Amino acid sequence: MLKNNKMFRVLSVIFMTICVLVSAVPMEVRAWDVQEKLPIEEPQTEKPQVEEPQVGEPPIVSLPMYTIVCKNLPDEVFSWNIYDMTATLEEEWIESMPPEFEYEVIKGQEFVTCFNEGEQTKLKIDGIGDFAIRITLKNAGEHHQSEPLEIQKTAKEGVRPAILSFKIGEREGTIKDEKIELKVPYGTDITKLAPTIEITENCVVSPATGEEKDFTQPVEYVVTNASGYSAKYLVNVIVEACAHEEYNEATCTTPRTCKICGKTEGEPLGHDWKEATCTEPKRCARCEITEGKPLGHDWKEATCTEPKRCARCEITEGKPLGHDWKEATCTEPKRCVRCQMTEGEALGHAWDKWIVTKKPTTTEGGQEERRCTRCKVTESREVPRMNLIGKAENNTVKGIKDGGIYEVNEVIAISAYGDGMNIKEPIADDVRYVPAGWKVTDYTKWEKSPYEASFKIKDAGEYRLQVYFQKQVFDGKSWINQKEMDVKNLDFTVVTEKILPVKTGDDTPIGALVGILVASVVVIGAIVVIKLKRK
Repeated sequence: MLKNNKMFRVLSVIFMTICVLVSAVPMEVRAWDVQEKLPIEEPQTEKPQVEEPQVGEPPIVSLPMYTIVCKNLPDEVFSWNIYDMTATLEEEWIESMPPEFEYEVIKGQEFVTCFNEGEQTKLKIDGIGDFAIRITLKNAGEHHQSEPLEIQKTAKEGVRPAILSFKIGEREGTIKDEKIELKVPYGTDITKLAPTIEITENCVVSPATGEEKDFTQPVEYVVTNASGYSAKYLVNVIVEACAHEEYNEATCTTPRTCKICGKTEGEPLGHDWKEATCTEPKRCARCEITEGKPLGHDWKEATCTEPKRCARCEITEGKPLGHDWKEATCTEPKRCVRCQMTEGEALGHAWDKWIVTKKPTTTEGGQEERRCTRCKVTESREVPRMNLIGKAENNTVKGIKDGGIYEVNEVIAISAYGDGMNIKEPIADDVRYVPAGWKVTDYTKWEKSPYEASFKIKDAGEYRLQVYFQKQVFDGKSWINQKEMDVKNLDFTVVTEKILPVKTGDDTPIGALVGILVASVVVIGAIVVIKLKRK
């Protein structure tokens, strides 16, 4: 029991020693906890640097370089052929972002074309000669990047699909510029003709030779070679005409007609009508046939200056009526109530003075009215609203405090408002102030609203923000800049963040105390281990 009490006292002494050592260790405080006691550092001699507002940019990603390959195109190519030239990448790519390619003929565009057929890209060659194709990775810079692939080839003479001859019976058609014209005798039934077609070797034609077709309209034939290259021919079968040696001449109702085949030519002459008159019916001058009845007189009643008259044959009856005058008014001259003929001019209004019926304000226009002393008619007009006059003292800058204290590299966001800058429907002589620019070290111009900006100061010191407001006056069409410029000055301080030790007046060597503490812990641990083993 005594031994246990002695051990307890030893452990208590060691614990109290550890507490005293820990309490002696100085605490750390940040600069802002003692900011009032910190002296403000003098501005540096170097010119402070102002960082411009940074626009968010995507992180730079190092993309692997890929190699474009085109393995399908043979070493030798021939004209009148279609080849598969679908490109791919030699390396593996992200499955979710498959590559896309652009194909451009940079030489030989007059006879070489690229086109898509499903998921494949085809090369069509319509002639012979040298040509070059550039293949470019379409989405380069986003998911893939590569150098363009240029392919240079010489197209040699190939098998051109063509119709060499086209026959119907003993008649052979004329072939010119992929058009075939063939004539058959008069009376031939062209709705069921089976032509015999000769084409170039190793090609096929559709419709096939010997296949019966209706040639009342031109028929298209397509010749295709082994590569899929095709040529189209339009076949027109013409029935030879009758000699038409004898005709019945055209009449009013029938056209000129062939006496042999009955074919007509032209149109019927049609009746040569002489229109009906007041006393005669409509009559054909060629065949003398008549239609309808006489029109009868179309009387136009007598006017102030004309007697009753037939509008059709101009025969007259009776005398003119004469004018029925109505005296002139403010808006109308002397006028005949019957024929509306006028004489002289209108009297015009005898206006009284304008009287304000609604006073204008800065937000709303007014109205005024006047009255004619002769006819008592009134008229009104709008009075423009009162002018809005922006004042320099109302220009404001937000986001920064005059005399404020900021840390190095702290982002300071500012916004400027000019008095009257939000006038939506200006009138002549309205005045406004518009933020023009701002300056800490370098002047930065504001182009348009919103008039916002941000900056950081890299070096501690005293600074001044200057914000410029341009005075403008509306001239009725546009805002005109004036010589006056209002400048708002805001001074501020930038300080460096510091971590300072708190002085306690105790010069006790901390290193020695820590060494003693560590040694004590080691000795206690050894004693405890020994006692446990003995037990």
